[in-house]
Amino acid sequence: MTIKEVVKSDKTLEKFNKEKLCKSLIKAGVARKDAQVICKDIIKHLPERTDTQTIHKTVHKFLCKNNLVCAVKYSLKKAIMDLGPEGRVFEKYTARILNEYGYITKVNQIMKGKCVDHEIDILAIKDGVHYIIENKYHNQRGIKSDVKVVMYLYARLLDIEEKRRENKDMAQHIAWLITNTKFTYNTILFARCRNIKLTGWKYPKKESLEKLIEEKSLYPITALPSINNTTKNLLFQNNIILIKDLTSATENDLMRIGIFRKNATKILNEAQEFLKITNKY
Repeated sequence: MTIKEVVKSDKTLEKFNKEKLCKSLIKAGVARKDAQVICKDIIKHLPERTDTQTIHKTVHKFLCKNNLVCAVKYSLKKAIMDLGPEGRVFEKYTARILNEYGYITKVNQIMKGKCVDHEIDILAIKDGVHYIIENKYHNQRGIKSDVKVVMYLYARLLDIEEKRRENKDMAQHIAWLITNTKFTYNTILFARCRNIKLTGWKYPKKESLEKLIEEKSLYPITALPSINNTTKNLLFQNNIILIKDLTSATENDLMRIGIFRKNATKILNEAQEFLKITNKY
C-alpha cells in the first residue's frame, strides 16, 4: 500500500507529492540521497489516504531515532504551535527573536491613542523607529490571519499616531503583524497598501518567521523530543523558552523547578547535542 491522497489541515484533498515530502526532509538537513530512501520507506507504511498530521508524526518519529538535529528542524511549525494553548508564550518567544536581531522590546504595553488606550502585544524599537506589533498566535493548522486583523491594527496605529502628534512626538511608528501561520491574499494586499510590516509562515520569502528562527538557530524548547506538556510549562514559568536558554543550565537547576532527574538529563543532552552541531553552543 502507498499514499495516493493527502488530507490537508483545511480538510481539502490533494494528490500526494513525494518530492514535496523529500524536500521537507532536505530542508531539515537530511542528505538528498537519504531523504529519498526515507520517503520511500515511509510511504510504504501509510494508507492510500493519509492526513498531513499522520505523515508529520511518522517522519518525526523516524528522525527522532536517527537524527536529533533534523528532527528538531523538521518539527519547527508544530513546536511553535505547542507554545500554547494561549498566545502569551508566543509573544515572549517573538520578543526574544526580535532581540536577537537588534530590537529593544517591551511586551504588553499600554499606549495612549487620541480616542482610547491600546494594549500593544510588543513594542519594538530599532534605529529610532517604533514598531507596534500585533502577535497573532494559532495552535491549529490551516488557520490564516485575514484582512480584518490587519485593518484593526491599522486603525490602532492611526489613533496612536494622532495622539503622538498632539504631544509633539515625531518618532516614526510602523504597524507590524506577526503570526505563526499564513496570511490571506487580501491581508497581504492591504498591508502593502498601508505600509504595514508582515511576518508569518513562509512570508515574506526572505524574512519569514521560520527564516528568522533558522538563521540564528532560535528554536523553541518544544522542538526537543523529550519535552512534554508538564516540563514545557515548568520551563516557561522560569523564562526558559529557547533551546539555547538551556546552555548554562544544570541537572540541579532543572530539578529545582520540578523536573525529574532522568528527564532533566535527557533534556540537557538533547539541547547540548543540537546546539553543538548547529554551532550555536
